[in-house]
Amino acid sequence: MGRFENFTPVIQLDEITSAEETMLSELVSLSNSSSGQFIRKEAGSLVNATLAETIALAGLSDVAISNPLNNEVVAYNGTSWVNRTASDVLGSTGTVTSVSVVTSNGVSGTVATSTLTPAITLTLGDITPSSIALGTGSITMTGSIAATGARVTKGWFTDIETTNALVGNVTGSAATVTGAAQAAITSLGTLTTLTVDDITINGNTISSAGASTLAINPTAGQAITFDGTVTLDAGVIAGATSITSTTFVGALTGTASGNLVSGGALGTPSSGTLTNCTGLPVAGLVALTASEIVITTAGGVLVSAAVATYPSLTELTYVKGVTSAIQTQLGTKVTSGGALGTPSSGTGTNVTGIPAANILAGSFGAGAYVISTSLQAATIELGHATDTTLSRVSAGVVAIEGVNILTTAGGTLTGNITLGEGADPATIGIVMDNSMSADERYSGITVPGTAGATIAFGDLCYIDVTATEWLLADASAASTAGDVVLGICIDASTDGAATSMLLVGTVRSAAFPASVALGAPVYVSEIAGDVTATAPVTTDSVMRRVGWAVTAEPNTIYFNPSNDYITHI
Repeated sequence: MGRFENFTPVIQLDEITSAEETMLSELVSLSNSSSGQFIRKEAGSLVNATLAETIALAGLSDVAISNPLNNEVVAYNGTSWVNRTASDVLGSTGTVTSVSVVTSNGVSGTVATSTLTPAITLTLGDITPSSIALGTGSITMTGSIAATGARVTKGWFTDIETTNALVGNVTGSAATVTGAAQAAITSLGTLTTLTVDDITINGNTISSAGASTLAINPTAGQAITFDGTVTLDAGVIAGATSITSTTFVGALTGTASGNLVSGGALGTPSSGTLTNCTGLPVAGLVALTASEIVITTAGGVLVSAAVATYPSLTELTYVKGVTSAIQTQLGTKVTSGGALGTPSSGTGTNVTGIPAANILAGSFGAGAYVISTSLQAATIELGHATDTTLSRVSAGVVAIEGVNILTTAGGTLTGNITLGEGADPATIGIVMDNSMSADERYSGITVPGTAGATIAFGDLCYIDVTATEWLLADASAASTAGDVVLGICIDASTDGAATSMLLVGTVRSAAFPASVALGAPVYVSEIAGDVTATAPVTTDSVMRRVGWAVTAEPNTIYFNPSNDYITHI
């Protein structure tokens, strides 16, 4: 086996054998081998191989590696090299003649017999470790723990059994006795808290965690003593100089010796019976009202009689001195069908059949006739029976001789009104309000009608004579702004519903343009329903003046549409 470098040999073909020619052919096939490769024979042919492939044990015919494991070795078994464990190689022969045990903390060791698997004896002497970590294990001893001048400072013991008495004090929070029978305990020393079953003694407090009642049961014939003086024996309290409680619960039974309350008050018991009681004021029995008579209830309790139902003391004085039944005495004064005579004064109620001539005979004199409630009369004649008679027509309507009187609330005028001649200063005329206290206000001449679309207060409208409905005016065409009747909507409405239009008058609305100069004219707008301070100039648009601004902002318009209009061409 040797190193081969690519080269071109100079050989005379007629000088080589067929075997040599085959070898040369194989060498030619190796002309593309990489630098540093080797030639080896594989299956009767020469092939190029790397160093690792050349020296690999698997490539050797006498090496058989099967399932190799860590720490195995290669050994010759007489036929081939195979992988084996160390024990397979060494076999089971040989002996261990000594063992090295480092003596520490009293542990030493010796080999009893020199064999391959010897018995090693460990000797445990005195141990002085800094700590022993047992984990979940334990130390089991058949002997005892003995110490001179020292002690076990800390440990966990499932059971501690002693032959002799424990010497010294058991201290710490773990000193708890849990056994059921503790007959041998004769002294507990000084305790902070002692719990026996459900009873806990802590300082001056004895409490129970069990039932709601803390039962103290002395031996028969014995009593429970409080404060060295008061005793409780078989339910009887003796030796108590006084018993104080904010509230006594339950009935007080038996007979009390002496006074129940000496100079004190009983308070307000919910029930009870008083016998042999003197000096009790009536006001102390029930809550009575001054100057009212006292009556008894169905239960026999004294109460005040309310004057709303019963007579007062003052009313009772009116019958003082009556010697017989009042009705009998009145009967002798007023007879059925008799006459009252001429009383000097009196008040008549529910009196009927009295002719007016008997009441109003003569005159009332110089004073006024005052009626505190109302005077009801079918008619009132003012000085004459046929020409000045006032009568009621309906609620809020009064007529004179059958002709209704108009009020500021409105009505239908059925006759002519002639306005008289006025002079300076003006005293006669129909005055329209031009101040308008708020938006959507008007004053003037109106006409009712029907809306042909949805219209709002302040919209400029025209009447469609074909449909007899009011529609939004629009200066874009003469048919909706020119030779048509115009009005300002003062009653918002919808298509087909009733509405009202202002024909002439003053009107204020938020729909009007802002900041129109005082006295400036306003026109029909090309925006349907609007008025504008700028006259339209669009071709075919209509310029028609509808009013003037009569106040500064907020604008109030005097609405009086012009009969003339101009169409731009």
